[in-house]
Amino acid sequence: STLGELPAAYIPAKKKVDDSSLDIVAAGYKDALALISDQTMQEDILRRLAMIELRYAEGRQVKESSATPEAVYANAIATYNTLINTQQYRKDNDKLLYPLAKAYEFSGDMPASLQTFDRLVKEFPESNYYSEAQFRRGEMLFSNADYDASAAAYRAIVRRHLRDESQPDHQPSSFLINAYYMLGWAEFKLELHDEALRSFVVVLDEYTQKAIAGYGTRSSDELLQDTFRVMALSFSYTNGAQTIASLLDEIDERPYSDRLFAELGDLYLKKKRYRDSAAVFNSFVERYPQSDKAPEFHQRQIDAFAAGRFPQEVREQKRRFAANYAVDGEFWQSAAEETQVFIKSKLTVYLAELASYHHNLAQQSKAKWQSKGSLATGLAAVQQHFRDASGWYKEWIRSFPGAADLPEKYFLLGETHYEASDYEPAIAAYEMAAYGFNYGNYYTLPANYAATAQSSSAPMESDLASTAQGTDDGPLNTQCGTTEDLGCATT
Repeated sequence: STLGELPAAYIPAKKKVDDSSLDIVAAGYKDALALISDQTMQEDILRRLAMIELRYAEGRQVKESSATPEAVYANAIATYNTLINTQQYRKDNDKLLYPLAKAYEFSGDMPASLQTFDRLVKEFPESNYYSEAQFRRGEMLFSNADYDASAAAYRAIVRRHLRDESQPDHQPSSFLINAYYMLGWAEFKLELHDEALRSFVVVLDEYTQKAIAGYGTRSSDELLQDTFRVMALSFSYTNGAQTIASLLDEIDERPYSDRLFAELGDLYLKKKRYRDSAAVFNSFVERYPQSDKAPEFHQRQIDAFAAGRFPQEVREQKRRFAANYAVDGEFWQSAAEETQVFIKSKLTVYLAELASYHHNLAQQSKAKWQSKGSLATGLAAVQQHFRDASGWYKEWIRSFPGAADLPEKYFLLGETHYEASDYEPAIAAYEMAAYGFNYGNYYTLPANYAATAQSSSAPMESDLASTAQGTDDGPLNTQCGTTEDLGCATT
C-alpha cells in the first residue's frame, strides 16, 4: 500500500476524440502541407500529424485488446524518430522527445523510454517537460532499484523549484510534492534516514494543510497515512522517540507532532516491543505535559504495558495517571471539556482498580498472618495496606461526587477504615453508605457497626486476635478481585 498508491501528479485530461474526427483533422493537415512552402511551417504540420498518429495508437490500444502494445505504437515511434533525425537543428525538439518517450513507455519498452527522457533532461534543461521527465526517470530508476540515480532525478525537480520560486509568476510543478515523497522513499531505501525524514516533512506539511483546510482527498489521505508509516519505520531504525524529538527541535513543532509519536508507538506495539512502545508514549507525555493529548498518550502507555503483561508497571502508571490528572488538579483546571470527559472515563476505572488492588492485598496480608497465628506481629503492615486502600476509595469518592455507585464506595471505605482501627471515619463512611443518599438504604449497617459506634477506640489488636481464634465479628467480606486485576487494559 505504498508506492503503487501514489496519487498521480495532475495533468490536464485530453479531450476524447473519435477516429473519424482525427481523420478529418489529419486530412486537413495533409492538404495544408501540400500548399505551404515554408519549411518551419511544414515541420510543425508534420509534428501535428505525428501527434495524431500517437492519438490513433492510444485509441487502438483501448479498442484492440488482441494487439500487442509494441505493434500498436510502432508507427508513432517510427514517425517521431524520423522527425527527430530530420529536424536535429531545431531548438524545440523537447516537444518531439517527450511524446516519443511516452510512446516507448506505452509500448512497454521502458529502457528506450528512460533513454529518451535522459536525453530530454540533458539537452533541454529549461523545457516545460523537464520536471515530468525527471519524475518519470525517477520512477523507472526506482523500479530498477537504482535508488541513487532515482533520488538524483527527484532532487533535480526540487532544485528547479527552489531556483525559480522567487520569480513573481512562478507556479510550483504539479510533480513537486510527489517528487518529495518519492525522494523520501529513495533516501529511505538508501538508509539515509535523516534526509528521508526531512523530505517526508515537506509532504506532511503540504497535505496536512490541505486536510485542515478541508481540501483533502482519499488519495491524499492515503499518501499521508503512508508517509507517517514510513517515517515511523525510519524512527525505529534510528533512535526512536529521541529521533522524533531531534527532528521537531530542528523544524519546530507541527500540527501533526503527536501523530509522529503515535505512529511509532503503534509500530512497536505491532512488533510486540511493548516496553519500547510504552516508552514512546511516555516521551510524548514528558515533552508535552500540558497538552490536551497527554492523558490519551498516558493511557496508551498503560495499555502497552498491559499488552506486554507487566502488571507492576501498569499499576505504577495508573497511579501516575491519577496523580497527574486528578479532578480539580493543576492539569484539570486548564484542560478542555472534551479532555476532562476522557480523564474521568479513565479515572473511574483506574481509581477503583487501585483501591480494589490494595484492599485485596490487605486481606491477603491479614489472612497470611492469621494462618501463622501471629497476626499481631504483622499488624502495622496489615493496617497500612488497608489505609492505602482507604486513600484510593476516598479519591474515587472525591472525584465522582454524583456517581450512582457512591454508596458502595462509602461502604468499602468504611470496611477499610474499620480494618485499620480508624473507627471514627469508619462510622462516618458506614452511615453515608446507609443513609447519605436518596437512592434508598443501598447498604445496611454491618454487624460490627454498633460495637464500633459505642467504642470507637476499641483496639484492633484484640479484634484481629479474636478473629484469628475463630470468633469472626469483623467487617463483611468484600470481593475486591485479585492482586493481578490491575494488569489488564481498560478502554
